Amino acid sequence: MGSYLGAIGTIVLGYIAFYQNKKYKELSDQSEKRFWELQEEIKELTKKSVSLIDLNSKIEASKYHPIFSNLQHNFWNAKGENLVEFFDIESDAFQISFCKEGSNEHLDSLEEIFEQYYTFVYTLKNDGEKTIYNFNCIDIKINGRNIEEGIWIYQSCDIKPGEIVRCVCATKFDLLKKISSGEIESLSFIYQMKNVLGECFNMAAELHFIPIEENHESVSSFV
Repeated sequence: MGSYLGAIGTIVLGYIAFYQNKKYKELSDQSEKRFWELQEEIKELTKKSVSLIDLNSKIEASKYHPIFSNLQHNFWNAKGENLVEFFDIESDAFQISFCKEGSNEHLDSLEEIFEQYYTFVYTLKNDGEKTIYNFNCIDIKINGRNIEEGIWIYQSCDIKPGEIVRCVCATKFDLLKKISSGEIESLSFIYQMKNVLGECFNMAAELHFIPIEENHESVSSFV
């Protein structure tokens, strides 16, 4: 009887040990599975965090990029009283590109340029959050070709946030007359500038003209 009970006890203990081992393995497998699931979740969260950091960095960097809007305000051959009527000489920024006929020609003021030259002016606005520095024209083309005559002088300016800049192209020949006759179909300007970090940017402005009975219409684009 005793040996019989002993055998039963051994079987019961063996079953308990087997059950415990099985349960431990199941828990161990579940724990390992959960561990790897957590690792994958951590990887995904890390990727999302990096993406958010990268996005935030791009948003922050974009604050320093020049942003312009074209106000569609164009002016031709402004002189004398028109300067005060069209422009705020004290508050507006002026980027001036003019062609000197000789090295002895001296112009001391903005008013002198408008008085002695034929001019075309179009208007941009700094829509960015930061000041744009050394905004300057570096190249002008008429009908896709460089202007070869004369000595071109490019005067730069700084443009504060929200400030208007008048882009002035001054020549000794009448641009308006040549545009009205259809001789000039397009003007293109290449501009260079810096942000507050000293980074350089280029911008192209393309203006296409359609002569209509001695008047003109223009379509412009900026890149």
